[in-house]
Amino acid sequence: MLILDVLRQSKSPMTVRTIFDAIIQHKGLDAESIDNSKAIQKSIDKRLRSFEKDNTVEKLGVEDSTGANQWSVH
Repeated sequence: MLILDVLRQSKSPMTVRTIFDAIIQHKGLDAESIDNSKAIQKSIDKRLRSFEKDNTVEKLGVEDSTGANQWSVH
């Protein structure tokens, strides 16, 4: 499952962490067992910023509880 697929299926904006969790769940893995989860999340964030430049996704502000950016597809 790709980043854009996750965002398209979501009814609300998502953070990098919630996108990561959705991808890991789809693959049937345990997020806690992933050694390089931070690196994967940084990769997701980098890709989202690239998509933003292409006007494919948009940043909708930050989540109050964590301060993380929220993303949605156009």
